[in-house]
Amino acid sequence: MKLNPNDADLSANYKRLVEECRTAITEYECNQEAKIIESQNVGTFYKYVNRKLYNSTAAPVLLDSKGSPVFADHDKAELFNSYFNSVNVADNGDLLPDFPRRTKAETTLGSIEFSTTKIRNVIRKLKPK
Repeated sequence: MKLNPNDADLSANYKRLVEECRTAITEYECNQEAKIIESQNVGTFYKYVNRKLYNSTAAPVLLDSKGSPVFADHDKAELFNSYFNSVNVADNGDLLPDFPRRTKAETTLGSIEFSTTKIRNVIRKLKPK
């Protein structure tokens, strides 16, 4: 498909295969969920739900400058590091650029007072989590 993107037959076949793959994945997931429900095991159910809610995924397979796939986390980190170093701007020691004010009025902060009573009242209103 990548070699011949204008080939209508390849495009149609690719789209058909993508749909078949999506359907197969959906059916598999539905079967897995049905097995979990049928097992009537509350622990298994909550493990499944939590895995779905808090799924953390690693960085996908990356390609290095030669086009070779990079799988190891350390190698991926090195690849990201080299990329960000290539686009980073070196600090020339000058001060930060001048940013214009967003407000017209002169706004200053004189002093802030934190009494134990105010802090206690704020903390009591916080949710436990």
